[in-house]
This record gives sequence, C-alpha cells and structure tokens, in this order.
Amino acid sequence: MKTYLINLDRSEDRLSWFMKDAGRLDLDVVRVPAVDGAYLSPAEIDAYQRMKNRGYELGRSDIASYLSHRLVWQRVAESGEPWAFVAEDDIHFSERAAPFFADAGWIPDDADIVKAETFAVPTRISRWSNPKVFDRSISLLHCRHLGAAGYFLSAECAQRLVGWTEDYCELADVILFDEELGIFDRLRIYQLVPAICVQDELVNRPDLSRGLGSVRMDDNILTGVHIPEPDRPKRSIGRKIQRELVRPFERLARFFVMLATGQKMMRVPFR
Repeated sequence: MKTYLINLDRSEDRLSWFMKDAGRLDLDVVRVPAVDGAYLSPAEIDAYQRMKNRGYELGRSDIASYLSHRLVWQRVAESGEPWAFVAEDDIHFSERAAPFFADAGWIPDDADIVKAETFAVPTRISRWSNPKVFDRSISLLHCRHLGAAGYFLSAECAQRLVGWTEDYCELADVILFDEELGIFDRLRIYQLVPAICVQDELVNRPDLSRGLGSVRMDDNILTGVHIPEPDRPKRSIGRKIQRELVRPFERLARFFVMLATGQKMMRVPFR
C-alpha cells in the first residue's frame, strides 16, 4: 500500500524527518508537493472562499490545505490500487503501526475511509467493533473527529470525493470528519482504536519547543509581506445565550441516540 505524503517544497526539514520514520516502518512513500498558499492570488482566494459551505471564512493556508488533499485524492483515484494512506508531514507513528501498511486485507469491506489519527477530543464510535486487527479495534465513527494528518482512503471513495468537491471548498478534515459542515454522512468511516498516528503538536504538548513547529502558508514569500488571515466571526450575546439554553437538551437527545444505536463517547487514545 502506498503512502501519499503531503509536503511543501520549502519544508525539506519535515520531509527528512518524515522519511526517517517512514524507513523504520518500511512505508512505500509517494511525495505529493503541497499547494503553497503563499502563491495563491487574491482572485483565487476569493473564488475558493465563495465555494465554502458555511461557518468560518477560509484563509489562504486553509485553501492550500484543501487543494493539497484534493490533489492526493485525484492521485489515489487514478492509481489503480484499491487503497492508499494519506499523510501530512508532521505526524508521529506508533511503534506498532507497520503491519497496517503491508496490505489492505484488514480493512472492513464496506469502508470508505479508516481514520488512523486521533485529535484527543471526545467523539462517538460504535460500542461494538469489528474483530481486532494487530491489537487494535476498528469501530464506526459516528460524529465529528477532526484531523486529516493520517487516514486510509479507498480509490473508489477518492473518486467520489473529487467529484463532490468540484464546487465545494473546506478544510479537508471538515469535509471528511465533520457531520455538520462536511460530507461525513455520505461516507462509511471507521476509526482505529487506539490510533496509530498523531500530529506533532499533540505529541509535544505542553513543551512545544521539542516539536517541528508550524509552517506558515499565508506569508508572501516573494515579497516578504505578511498577508493576515481573515477575522473569525464572533457569536452575538443573544446567540451565545441561545446556545447555552439549548445545550442540555442536545446532550440528553444525544444520550438516548447513543443508547439506542449502540454508540459510546470516548477520547481515542494514541499508542
């Protein structure tokens, strides 16, 4: 199974770091040059912002991330191989991750995506999982669990994603793993428990000085001029009050849904 690595041309340090870990796991890596937000024109940014669903405005780094993942989806769809792994260049792999990349025989037959990453936030998964594989459970994912730094993707699903996003732009993890803003409900998504990869910023908290550091894609590297991201919209006081009044009823409804459908709430661990 090939691993498609999203990596900026100007992030050679991250590429070296990732390839060192890839060698340990014997990954078959295909590097895909990431779209650099620094080179997106104002007209391109405006066009993609008009394609968003709703919610927050998209900055140039957000758009570049979306375009990079979509480029990988196209590559996977055209690869002729049934499954691939999509990786961003800042992830840490579990010491026991290697068997998952040898072949795709362990992946459930009805799966579109298997999320291999965790973002260490509460999410809902099936209480009953498929038989364990390589000491991990594979459970259906039932709600928002963001992060698109590591996921197994079928070629058939990749083809559909390319078609669905021709006139739709959001962050890749929102598109895939957010049931409100994305296309989550069109996909059959499983979660590895424990996860086999995690983003660098989570591994190295609270001492971020040990991490890889962030890569800014919103700096105009041609002129050295920083182009700020758009302001995030703020909720009005009335909206905040309304939200707090509704929240207890949403939690109660969620509890009964979980009880009836055999779901459980948990923070997916990384091991």
